[in-house]
Amino acid sequence: MSRLHGLLMLTTLIPWVSCFLTEVCESLGQVPKVCTAHAGCMIGTHMKGYQTEKFEAFLGIPFALPPLGELRFSNPKTFPAWTGILNATAAKDDCVQKNYLLPEPIITGSEDCLYLNVYRPMQARKTASLCNISNAYELSTTKLVKALRNVSVATLLNAGDGLKFWHVHHMVNYRPVIESSKWPEAFLTQHPKVTLNKGKYKPVPVLLGSVPNEGGIAAVPIMENKALKNSFNKNFTSLMETFLEFPKHFTRSKLDETMSLIIDEYFQGQTQLNEKTNQGFTDLVSERGFHHPLYETIKAYVETVDTVKYPLYLYKFNYSGLHTYATIFNGANTSRNYGVVHCDDLIYLFRSPLLFPDIDKNSIDAEVIKTMVGNFVHFAKYRKPLNMANCEVCNIKTFNRQPETICDYQHFTSAEPGSFVVKTDNQFNIKRIKLWQHILDE
Repeated sequence: MSRLHGLLMLTTLIPWVSCFLTEVCESLGQVPKVCTAHAGCMIGTHMKGYQTEKFEAFLGIPFALPPLGELRFSNPKTFPAWTGILNATAAKDDCVQKNYLLPEPIITGSEDCLYLNVYRPMQARKTASLCNISNAYELSTTKLVKALRNVSVATLLNAGDGLKFWHVHHMVNYRPVIESSKWPEAFLTQHPKVTLNKGKYKPVPVLLGSVPNEGGIAAVPIMENKALKNSFNKNFTSLMETFLEFPKHFTRSKLDETMSLIIDEYFQGQTQLNEKTNQGFTDLVSERGFHHPLYETIKAYVETVDTVKYPLYLYKFNYSGLHTYATIFNGANTSRNYGVVHCDDLIYLFRSPLLFPDIDKNSIDAEVIKTMVGNFVHFAKYRKPLNMANCEVCNIKTFNRQPETICDYQHFTSAEPGSFVVKTDNQFNIKRIKLWQHILDE
């Protein structure tokens, strides 16, 4: 195809696409339907997505007459509007071509190939429907956005309850979306993991930290509520599979194999939440959602960034004080000690009088506050935490020096009852990291 031919086709296509995106859209039950003024009506289908469960797809939409017979080698001719409803549920052939990259070049495709595939997301329409926008599935994208802008913020947030697969999960309804780099206002044009692994960002000195039982944020509310625990146990394997958010490309056999591995590793072969599996559940959420991503982030950083110019510092917070976020996650005191859970380090960095009463200034907890705040302030001001003399520089060599360790980190921890200490440590559960690397094919 000549460049002129391609440009003429594009000239024909652009106004047609504009019409498609701005005209009124309808729905036949669960079947997506679109009607445009310049073409006609068509029905599409739903397809499974990579970053979303499913999306609407309109496939094989003609935008120019087939370049056959007398139209071969001629400028494209606009496809006339049709009557009735076009079946746009299956893609058409690729354009005819001979592939010389193959050892035995073959001809594939068809001359009759001037068709367009158009995709649009579903979740925004479901949110709109939950916001009581009666014609949510009939609006164009432009009109849908306008309608959602007129909804109260409380209605918009409460609509998110209808997007959950169970109880409050997944906790985050809307995730970052990878945008085309061709869009003038694009912000995130590749997956953050790709950006990290390539080191394609402006580095700065970094301070990263974690707590042992990060997974308490999800485990505590379930384990402390009998009704929730029973509800989860009734459909344990299916709910746990969805809960863990495995990659969309996992096959059914891969999912079954993975769940069997996880049940044996974390739940001693049991398929229920109980007192014996409580810590395993907490560990599972901690490692899937926090510790494994943290490890991979550290690994990517030391492999791609000059850590002499832009050092990486680590800490682990494992001090059990008077207060814990476990009571916040549960909405009341808990029936057992869940250890140091997600956000517990923040108690000693930010005063939160609406959540916890002020700490006695003569207590051990007050000493922890002084140490933690001093550490973070020193890093913010001088790009280095306090008391790092005993920690070796974090780089690819120190990160990989021993099988069960990572770089040196500051360990804020309880010592004897009623005491607190900061020590240098480097232990990390590499066995579990390797498990998740195996599961995720990393």
